Amino acid sequence: LLARELLEILAAAAERQGQDAIAAAWRSEESQLAGQAPEVSLSLKTQPSGAKVTLRRITLGPRWSAAEESAGGTTPLEDRALSPGHYLVELQAPGHVTLRLPLRLLEPGPRALEFELPSAQEVPPGFVYVPPGPFLVGGDPEAVRPLAQRRQEFWVGGVFVAEREVTMGEYAAFLEALPKSERDRHRPRIEGLQTADLVRADRSDHPMVGVSIESARAYCRWRSQSDPGISYRLPTDLEWEKAARPFPELVFPWGTSFDFTAAPPAAWLHQLGPGPKPSTAPCGSHPLDRSLYGVFDLGGNASEWVEGEFGGDRRFHVLRGGSWLRSPELVRSTSRDPVAPGQFLGVAPRAGFRLAFD
Repeated sequence: LLARELLEILAAAAERQGQDAIAAAWRSEESQLAGQAPEVSLSLKTQPSGAKVTLRRITLGPRWSAAEESAGGTTPLEDRALSPGHYLVELQAPGHVTLRLPLRLLEPGPRALEFELPSAQEVPPGFVYVPPGPFLVGGDPEAVRPLAQRRQEFWVGGVFVAEREVTMGEYAAFLEALPKSERDRHRPRIEGLQTADLVRADRSDHPMVGVSIESARAYCRWRSQSDPGISYRLPTDLEWEKAARPFPELVFPWGTSFDFTAAPPAAWLHQLGPGPKPSTAPCGSHPLDRSLYGVFDLGGNASEWVEGEFGGDRRFHVLRGGSWLRSPELVRSTSRDPVAPGQFLGVAPRAGFRLAFD
């Protein structure tokens, strides 16, 4: 009994230090001392019930990988036995949005979850659902200006997040719909870039950059007018980080490390040949730059405006994610880039955004 208590103390200490693999090893040994195989008992309920359940075990490494899917039956799922680890569960029901649930099941014992499946009829194409739940923020010692240095748990509500950043072609439609006075106000602040350039065949599917946070918010309001019942907005600081790294062990959307020599490159960054004008790539064209929720370009292409204050000062706005114009320090999913008043023109060539809604 004393040995098991000591192993539990060691496991808890390892978790506090962010050493999850060591913690899992201590708990595995504790379970073996108890004469039991370490096991997680997963129960799932959905509204409506009868959703198809598929499970994939996730292996974390330089690039996360998913095992072959395993049929889990339908909801309600009762006491499904799993070995401790990281999993991706998908819940599918006709007429409803498919839910992707990254689950961190490291401690043996029962785990019961319940989710409401949103109606697909109300959701435009190109959005994924990040369901409500607790989320571990921060914990990356190499991150730049993170929300939290040490891991902290927050509750994040359910949110729909666009799979891709707003493109030049989409933003051009917004500009054309505006009165001339408003058009000039929201024109992208990129030297030499004309409105006609946004709809060129070789540029229209690239992310829109050169957009201030005020213009990004104006675009959200304009899009909301075309989709009755939906109020588009920017993701919040917390929502963006959760969409990028549902597991705290993940440093980047694609895994635990960055490799400049990888072929193909994980994300579209400045080392790939910037020129005097924005050298972005088509949205979603780097399949490795994809989070477990299915959101693209969180590590590269354009940095993205989010709703949030930096240090409690409302004058400072926040950009998230790496870009074609920055080195890897801001690619880390916990890094944040505060933009002070008067600094917009300095970040404009890489400042883009994506949509979200509740």
